[in-house]
Amino acid sequence: MNMPHPEIHCKICKLIFGDEYRKVNYWLDGKFDGTNHRKHWIYRHHLKAIYRKFKDKDERQVAIFHVLLDWLYYYRIIFLPRNRQEVIDKLFEHGFIV
Repeated sequence: MNMPHPEIHCKICKLIFGDEYRKVNYWLDGKFDGTNHRKHWIYRHHLKAIYRKFKDKDERQVAIFHVLLDWLYYYRIIFLPRNRQEVIDKLFEHGFIV
């Protein structure tokens, strides 16, 4: 299964939030290099990274939405990790070797 491109996240955000939030969606997937698959989530797909990067409430909500969509898309769960370790643990739990 291919990683949803940030453009897909932007289009979904436009429909739901009225704005693409390109900066947010591209930052979240900025560590994806085409080969590291979900492993890139460790760096930015958790609350600690989101709160460190985004001070604006709307941008934080969009970032959280992005992370929730990714977990739902791949693992059919609603999960919002608090930190890197929770990402690692949950990926491992679902059979993804980190």
